[in-house]
Parts: sequence; structure tokens; C-alpha cells
Amino acid sequence: MPYIITTTTIADPDGITPEITPDPDITRIAVATLAEARQTVRSTVRTTYGPHAPYLGQAGEVADATARDLNDASGTVGPLPDGTVIEVRRVSRDQIGIAIERSFHWTDHATDDELIAAFNGAHA
Repeated sequence: MPYIITTTTIADPDGITPEITPDPDITRIAVATLAEARQTVRSTVRTTYGPHAPYLGQAGEVADATARDLNDASGTVGPLPDGTVIEVRRVSRDQIGIAIERSFHWTDHATDDELIAAFNGAHA
């Protein structure tokens, strides 16, 4: 079963103090396996903080440990120091079809790769 990864980042206008806003930045991507979901979590943390952030080591270690602990059904990483929360959720093929407003007929005949590509294209 595929996974949908939702990353919610709190706006940080001054680059120092996270601030909750009515419209946080939300990104969603789909991946095919739990291993890919774990790798995406690790990548997201490293991208969020960059290689030179003073707390990357700690945040990276926490993300790695949490990514390893994600189970087959779902899991959450965060909130990270900047308020970012990463949610990983296993979904059915039909749930992806609904999310991209495709018919069940199309979903039944599409490959997993086609479903994931269509979801990621719709959420790019």
C-alpha cells in the first residue's frame, strides 16, 4: 500500500521565532513503500534545516530514530524546533484516487506508479 506524507511548516517571517499563522505551508507527496516514506522524512528534516544549522545533528538524530520507528500504518515526526510536523499515513489505492478526483474505474486499472505519479503531479 502507498503512503502519503504531509509536511506542515509554521510560517517563520523573521527566521528566528516560529509563529503560528492561519495559513501554514502544507505539502503532500505519495510514495510506494514504508522505506521510501522513512527516507522522505529524513530528507525533509535535512532540507528544512540545511547542512549547517546548529541543531541539525540533534534534529537529524531525532528524525532518524523516529523514521525508524514509523510503523506500517502511520506515524508523526515533530514538532521539530521550527514547528514543522511531518505526518506519514498508509492509504489505500481508492483513497489516492479520491484525493486526485479520479474514478474508481481508473484507480482499479492504474498501476501503483501511475497512482503515485498522478497524486504527486496534482500536489506539486
